[in-house]
Amino acid sequence: GGEEGDEGDEGGEEIQATDEIDGRLWTGAAAEGWVVRAKGKTGQKWGNWIYVGPSSTKYHSKVAAFEARDAEAHRAADTDSVALSRLKSEAGPPEALVGARVSVLWSEEGGAGAWYPGQLWAFDAATREYHILYDDNSEERLDLTKVKHRLPYPLPP
Repeated sequence: GGEEGDEGDEGGEEIQATDEIDGRLWTGAAAEGWVVRAKGKTGQKWGNWIYVGPSSTKYHSKVAAFEARDAEAHRAADTDSVALSRLKSEAGPPEALVGARVSVLWSEEGGAGAWYPGQLWAFDAATREYHILYDDNSEERLDLTKVKHRLPYPLPP
């Protein structure tokens, strides 16, 4: 029969709520692609959480997750750049990305930076810039080839 009490590292229930993920990690963690899972069956006691980064790497403490945040962000951006290049070659014109969700990384000089989620609203072929409408209602025009960014949701075929 099965061994009792031999809970693997896989963890139990996954927290889906954005505000709960942000509450357990930091504001914006859910938008960056972080997930929080309960260890074992209860997950109620302090320290009983597994923090899963955007790269699917598991961290067993909030401190470890926070320290890995920058590396995770850059790894995700690099992965997304490769995925975006592949999408561009398959999708054809840049206009095909209009309507997609996007997160743009803004870093202070020497700082860790933060991801700002928004939507690609329009594409200006003359300037090669996308018009981005951010979730905080700010807007900007950007050449996505010049900034770190990622597409948090897969595009429809």
